[in-house]
Amino acid sequence: QVGKVWKFHSWIDVWMRRSDLPHRYAEPGWQSVDSVQHADGLGGYGPAAVRAIHDMRYDAPYNVTQFVGSLRSVQRDVLVQCDKHVSRSPRVSFADVQDRCKVQRVLKVDTHPVPRVVTNAPDGSSGVHDLTRQFLNPH
Repeated sequence: QVGKVWKFHSWIDVWMRRSDLPHRYAEPGWQSVDSVQHADGLGGYGPAAVRAIHDMRYDAPYNVTQFVGSLRSVQRDVLVQCDKHVSRSPRVSFADVQDRCKVQRVLKVDTHPVPRVVTNAPDGSSGVHDLTRQFLNPH
């Protein structure tokens, strides 16, 4: 079976002033908040300054690394072999896959960032607003 990259992921951006952040990120601005539970069992990332995410400032507080990781991922296609128990089970947990599957070889590495586009739908509109440059530094 072929695995796929998420087709979409959502989080909330909120406008706020943060007196608890370094000056560059404390000014009023957009902050990202992600309440989705992730594979590591954690959820509730942020609020993280969008400017810090764009600048890839891993040292900035409140889970900037998780947002940068989501926005600057590298896609690796790998050949994985699992024992029969895992490969035939209709409900496989992440822990089962880690314990009972082995990567045989890396087939391809795509260094283009995943995702390539970041968008939102403006309130009350059916259109799309492109936010890619706010989150992804092209360099």
